Order: sequence, then C-alpha cells, then structure tokens
Amino acid sequence: MANVVDGIRTPVMQRPAGAAITDTDDETTYAEFWKSCDRFAGAIRDREYTQRDRIAVWLPDGRDLLVTAVGTLRNGGTIVLLPAHYDGETVVDVLEGTGTTALVTTADRVASNLSRLTSSSLRLLVTTDGEATVGLGFEKLLDNDGLYSSGSRTGIEVIKRGPDAVAMLAYPATVDGDPFSVTYTHGAITRTMLGVGKLLESTGSPRTQLGVLPLSHPTGFVLDALATLLAGGEYEVTRRWDVERVQSRLEERSIDRLYLTSGMDTELLADGGSIEPTETTVGIVHTVHDGRPKSLENGDEWDVFRLFSSPMTGVTHVRGPDEDRTLGQPLPGVDTRVVDTVTETDAFEPVAAGERGTLAVSGPTVPTPVDDTQLANEWTYRADGKRWLRTGLEVRVEDGRHYLTDTESPPTSP
Repeated sequence: MANVVDGIRTPVMQRPAGAAITDTDDETTYAEFWKSCDRFAGAIRDREYTQRDRIAVWLPDGRDLLVTAVGTLRNGGTIVLLPAHYDGETVVDVLEGTGTTALVTTADRVASNLSRLTSSSLRLLVTTDGEATVGLGFEKLLDNDGLYSSGSRTGIEVIKRGPDAVAMLAYPATVDGDPFSVTYTHGAITRTMLGVGKLLESTGSPRTQLGVLPLSHPTGFVLDALATLLAGGEYEVTRRWDVERVQSRLEERSIDRLYLTSGMDTELLADGGSIEPTETTVGIVHTVHDGRPKSLENGDEWDVFRLFSSPMTGVTHVRGPDEDRTLGQPLPGVDTRVVDTVTETDAFEPVAAGERGTLAVSGPTVPTPVDDTQLANEWTYRADGKRWLRTGLEVRVEDGRHYLTDTESPPTSP
C-alpha cells in the first residue's frame, strides 16, 4: 500500500487548476497544493528526516497546517497533531515524551514560549508567519526542488508506507487533566474514510466541504479535510466556530457537505438555520465526551447523517438520515460487544439481550492509545485475542441492534 496521501495525485492530474483549499477567500489549486507538499517533503528529507521521524504541527486551522501534515506524510513520516489551545509547557512535554524533533508553529507562539521550546529536543523549528528571528521561516523552508531534488529522471512522488505503519499521532482528549494521545495507521485512516463513504453511499465525487471541525482533531483532519482532498473536492477552512459566519458562508456558497459536533448543531439547526434542506448534507459527529449524544431530534427536515465516536476510538458507527434511532451501522471491520458497566471488579462480561451495558469496540479502524496506563482497566481490555476499548456509550441490545440509553462520565475533551 502507498502512503495514505498517494491518492491526491489523481485530482492533481485530473483538475490541477481546480480549487483544493479556500482559506479566508484565498484559493489554493491542486497543482499549487501538491507542489507545496512536495517541497515540504523535500525540505525535511534534505535535513535527513525519514520514515522513523515525527513532525509536530502546532498551528491554527489553515493551508499551512495541511501542507505540513500532507508533506510529512508524503515523506513517509508521522504527523503529531497538537491542538491550537495547548500552551508551551504542554507542547514541550509532548515533544519530549514522543521523541518528536521538528515543530512547525507560528512566530508569535515561539516568541511567547521561547525558553520552553528551545529547551526541548528540537533540531528543526519552523515558523509560518512574521519574521523568523528564531528557527526557519516556512516560505524559506519551501524554497527547494522537492522530492525530485536528487535529479532522478523518474523522481519520487510519495515515500511508500505499509498499512500498519503509523501515520498520525493525535491528541483528541484529556484524561485526569493530562493530554490523551492515539495513533492512527495508514490502514486505519484509509479504512475509516472508505468505511464512512460506503455507509453513506458516497460516490467519492468532488464536493465543496465547509470545514468546521478543528483540523487538530482526527475526525476533522481525516473525514473533513483529507477525505475531501482525496475525492478531488474543495475544502474551505473555518478558523473558529462562529454560527453567524457559518450561516453566512452557507448562504453565499453552494456547500455540499458540513460536519458539526452535537453541540454545534443545536446552534445552527435548532431554529432551522439558514440552509435550504436540499442543498447541504449535514453530518453530526456525536462524541462521547459531550455526554449523552444530544440533539438527536434536530434536523429531521434536513439531509442529516450521524457519526458516533469517542476520543479514544474515533468514528465507529454511522446512521443515515432514513434510519431509526439506533447507533446505525458499525464501520466495516469494527467488532462490537456490550459489556457490564464499570464495577469494582472491572468485569467485562457480555450483558443479556435487552439489558443495558457499555459498548466496546475493536477492529482495524480503531486507533491505538499511546499510553494504555492512562485508561487502565476501566477503558481497555483484551479478550478473544483482540484489544477492546470501551466507548463510554451506554446502550441496550434488541434484535442485535444497539439502542442508546444513558452514558457514563467518560474522559473529558478540551
């Protein structure tokens, strides 16, 4: 299997002048985006970064974040997605704890965290705005011939990686106040995108996606941005959640798809919003750290599908707009079981049909927590030769289908 971004070459060849990313009304074409990613990959390869290396990105949502992430993957490396709200001390802890030696961030974050950042194990520091008084400026970094710099007549488009190779290390939640991290392999990312598309009967045709979920969150990066680019669509950046701004963009543009969290949909959809129901398909991502999935009644007049996830498991179920009030269908390859809720003995016995229990999942799309000790036996266990993770969703089983009940209090998300 090739690197997970290898498929972006197809829209680059088919529509090089087509819009790939719109960021504050500045348009980046597929040819421009692919060239920038190539030059980022060439720059870090020139500095001897290889498949074994991790590149951290601590940036606000935007084109530079996507160039850094996709460029790292093109070089066969692993991206470390750091939430924009992290402070310098937390970032340094992550860099040192993960052995990450390169960081791409903004000049103002370097200025306000200089002593912390320069005391870490970094050997490459890149800033994306302002004058690079410390480290290397982003545009200067991109001033190279890319992966073709060796002069090879055939050149190198993408450094190949296998499906079990780690592609991304993300920080989607906190546990007891500490950052909680998960790793996604190339295979897990690919299967998640294909699985969601299959359950939604998506043709993979180009679409305009308004990006509202943070790119530092796995769902925002994988299903919002990366899946759109792989399908040859246009990803429009929304740098922060602003319901009036989102409504305005939906009025001004023909947006084909929009992902929201279960909190965002209350603001945008509860009063009808300002979208014509037939124009935009809305996906609502119900995450466990929001508590019991909310607003399930909202959007009945819209073309709404629902994705159920948790910070440690990623998306596991998809429910179409015409389905009943179950969790929907698990992604292909996701195994499920309903076990006892957490007890003093941490029992993981399956519950009887009709009884309530905690949903646990296993399978190739489920990411792997970097540190299982954070979850202890309360959230993770092994059985039947598989590694299982509790989702935090409390459900009951009837006729082999999972119906929502109440949930326990899971790890919190920032």
